[in-house]
Amino acid sequence: MIGLAIFGLIVYLPGLTRTPPASFGAPVRAGGRLYLLTGQWQSSPFSRGSSRSQATDLLVDLWSFDATTLRPIYRRRIQKLRDGAMFGRALLGVQSGTAWLLLPTGLHAAELSTGALRATPQRIEELNPVLRGVLPTEGRYYTLSPDGLSIKAADAKVWYLHPDSLLVSERPVGIAATPPPYWAPDATLSYQERGFTIGKKWLGVLTAAEARSFTQYNSIGGIGEQIARALYVADVGARDTFFGERPTYSNLQPLTQEFLMPGLLAMHQPTGPGQAIYRRDPDSVFVLHPSRIDQARVLQLARVSGPGGKILWNIALPLTVLQSVLPGEESLVLYGRLFTPGDPNVARDPMHTAQEILVSIDWKTGAVKQHNQSDLKAHPEAKD
Repeated sequence: MIGLAIFGLIVYLPGLTRTPPASFGAPVRAGGRLYLLTGQWQSSPFSRGSSRSQATDLLVDLWSFDATTLRPIYRRRIQKLRDGAMFGRALLGVQSGTAWLLLPTGLHAAELSTGALRATPQRIEELNPVLRGVLPTEGRYYTLSPDGLSIKAADAKVWYLHPDSLLVSERPVGIAATPPPYWAPDATLSYQERGFTIGKKWLGVLTAAEARSFTQYNSIGGIGEQIARALYVADVGARDTFFGERPTYSNLQPLTQEFLMPGLLAMHQPTGPGQAIYRRDPDSVFVLHPSRIDQARVLQLARVSGPGGKILWNIALPLTVLQSVLPGEESLVLYGRLFTPGDPNVARDPMHTAQEILVSIDWKTGAVKQHNQSDLKAHPEAKD
């Protein structure tokens, strides 16, 4: 590509390079699909007269994947910015046929089926004069809940935006919305629980010493110790105390061999313990555990069925850090990072050197599929 400049002829040279796409938060799972907003830098060398330099563009894309196979359905170019910066962007969630995007200039609406932009902040203000001049650009003023998207405008009024008409109202629109799941840069422990109660049974991970004291004290400690524990089951009862009814545990029995640093896979809750992930046919829980305790470890996931504690599968995951959990009917999707064992940069900055990976696990068989954001050759080109 050749262009004219004020100070001479600019000639763009071969050698275009791109960094791997980095996500702006967690993917959203809805309707058998995953949606992910990413950014990456593209560098193009050029010459102007006798001097050489390099132009850098920020490419922002909205992706859609099949939630079971992780096959990309589309990759839509949302922005291309010369010398752009990776901040101020988020996929707020999806609602009806709309993906709500927050960019540095404010709220945007994208067509969920194709990823094409439906509305910019200017268009939203044109449709809603009450928002003119007061539509916020910061994420803290937007909330996507099961009631829909709410906006706290700069004049402190709260409005609900309809995903189809893009018109605002003072009350929730009554159309279900799906916000992103919990996400944090290093959140593996957030998805591991020591134990929880299902019906009249308690399931949890204990050492032999902890098992001896558990039924006596009816409590256990944290999960971060670098030790091995087995999965146990106990009967749950109740007793009256000065502080009200409290659970009791009896008939404690081990179900499995020991796992290294295990925890029961759970959905993170902002307050209180995580919500257990378990499946029927057969009744099962899932044990998340690393393969080893040093930096070369990868995570593993085992499906354990009751009542005998049979391990149906125990698989290695292409993940070192788990950042989001997205269960569905046919598959479990995990989102996280994998850093390269032996890389000297890992000790200094593991998040910088890690690969971002989507993993889909078949509930029944444990078969694993993955999409690696660092595998640029396997990525489709974005459509404008």
